[in-house]
Amino acid sequence: MRQKSKLFLLFFVFVAFSACAQRPIKVSNLEVEVSLQDDLSLRQAIRKGEQELRLQALRKAGIAENISSYESLMNFERGDNLQQVFTSDIITDVQGTVSELEILAVERFINIADEFAVRLRANASVMPTKGERDPNFRIQVEGIRSVYQSGDHLQLQLTSTINSKAQLFLINESNEALRLYPNSFERSELVPAQQTIRFPRRSINYTLFTENQSEEYFRLILLVTKEELKLPFANSDQSSAPEKISAQSLLSWIYQLNASERSIHLQTIKLLAP
Repeated sequence: MRQKSKLFLLFFVFVAFSACAQRPIKVSNLEVEVSLQDDLSLRQAIRKGEQELRLQALRKAGIAENISSYESLMNFERGDNLQQVFTSDIITDVQGTVSELEILAVERFINIADEFAVRLRANASVMPTKGERDPNFRIQVEGIRSVYQSGDHLQLQLTSTINSKAQLFLINESNEALRLYPNSFERSELVPAQQTIRFPRRSINYTLFTENQSEEYFRLILLVTKEELKLPFANSDQSSAPEKISAQSLLSWIYQLNASERSIHLQTIKLLAP
């Protein structure tokens, strides 16, 4: 009886410890100020402020690895910096995600530079990433250009060191994500180890287009995992996802995957108007 009690106690302690390890880190008293300059609208300033609050929450929670790369990823601004080719280190090395951001106040004021500005105050919950990177799980991605013309077709080649599954996403300037693969015409298929696989995998086209008069920037995310993962936003058979997925929701889901189970390629592309 005493032995059973000891086993039960050990089991209880183990479960309790595991549960605690997965609890989010609560951070409070976050505050940022954003100037309404360069024709920045109030809505845009608030969105930028929210992104800065997320970065502040990660730092305050002690999750600061590669934070500058994460900031470049989340603060999606026009400029030469978007020609940079992001690598898997950006969201593999940031060891957590902001699972909840509670905006407490939004105040408009005139700052010390005599500019209109907005101040945001918030609390947040940060969920640490599970696991560590698997050094034997690597991917190589080729064929993605940095500049496309509206109407061009996207093609790429993927090589993985192990048998894996892939999902391909495109994020626009409005921070809306679209899943390109798998889709209603292409079911998820195995990516065999050490074999170069071309996308699209069937006789279809991934056509890029923009309605902007000049140019538009997109972020491409190729998520490769050891096992097939169900996208929470997709339909029951995973053949299609909603037309618009929040980029923050997508990235939060990716961050919460075990780091040893995923490998990621990120790249920014510029799409020129026709």
